[in-house]
Amino acid sequence: MSPTHTPIPSLPAALQAALWAALSAVALLSPSAAHAQGTGNAPWPVDQFCGRAQGYVTLSSRPARNVLHEGYDSFRAAAASVQPLEAQQYTVADEAPGSARLVSCKLATAAALRAAYGAEAARSDSSCSLVNRNTFTAVLDAMTPDERSRARFGQGKKIAYDRDTVVASAADWLEPGELATVDKRGTLHLTARSWTGDETGRSVRHCHFIAPDFARRILLDGSLVLPATPVKR
Repeated sequence: MSPTHTPIPSLPAALQAALWAALSAVALLSPSAAHAQGTGNAPWPVDQFCGRAQGYVTLSSRPARNVLHEGYDSFRAAAASVQPLEAQQYTVADEAPGSARLVSCKLATAAALRAAYGAEAARSDSSCSLVNRNTFTAVLDAMTPDERSRARFGQGKKIAYDRDTVVASAADWLEPGELATVDKRGTLHLTARSWTGDETGRSVRHCHFIAPDFARRILLDGSLVLPATPVKR
């Protein structure tokens, strides 16, 4: 399935086209070309998720080690590392046994990667929301024809990938909020909550993402009730 590209405000059309072309390549090449070759656009394994996201949101193919935290206190105290390049991850379990609902990532920015590894290390920072788009596209691509025919929200076509909910501080970011809602027209709205700033002397990016397991459940579990999309005033 080819995703519908959402215009990015303030970027010229030619630059937007180049950005989307680069993102298509990064979806297959992050965090390293060797790791992803031959996998197609399969959903990222949860235990590798933030390491993959590190490459995706900075348009970088530099491998990142993924550090998994079992407790939230440990994750809250941790910071993304640039040298060595390490992403920090905390996974929230879903109600469905053995499934993940939410993946929280602490990542380095493109500027931090370029400062540490040179101008070619990363191209630019992209929206955290684009990771949710990649996840849902991959989940839909991995479905059987029967599953795809049964998929909710117009077989996955009535999905709005909203802009990041950008918060003012790292403390505000710790509360993920609702990342999946449904509006009055029956359209699924997906949001990534993000914060960008300086932490322990380095430029970092924090994102909350919908886990592939939960994306699949959203699309196939008719008993799952999602909250209403807030009305913008």
